Amino acid sequence: IGWGATIGDIVPVACTPTGETGEPSCTQLIRVLGVLKRDKFDHPIMKYIEQAPPQGEGQVLFETFPVEITGDQLAYIERSGQTGDWYPGIVEKKLYIGKSIYFNYDPGKTPGIFERTIKYLAGKS
Repeated sequence: IGWGATIGDIVPVACTPTGETGEPSCTQLIRVLGVLKRDKFDHPIMKYIEQAPPQGEGQVLFETFPVEITGDQLAYIERSGQTGDWYPGIVEKKLYIGKSIYFNYDPGKTPGIFERTIKYLAGKS
């Protein structure tokens, strides 16, 4: 909350008021049993990764937030079952100098993707 005043529009998501109470979306923790699915097929972070964990290897319990996307979504969290629910997973914003990557979950849940992100930000992908 308040990151807009602190770091401006560097973060590729927005914490917006929701519902009747106007509670900020970034304070509404949601637990989702599901998978992380690739949205940008040619991006170095998700290249050759269709979903995490791979199909047939179960699901992950993600803790996420219903934030508004203001950058480019690279991956999204899809709830298991037939609900069709999804939440932003990994979002990128290209800046004048560098890039900003936002994980809308604990990146330790997908260590391989997190490692690829570090390499990408370091220019080694």
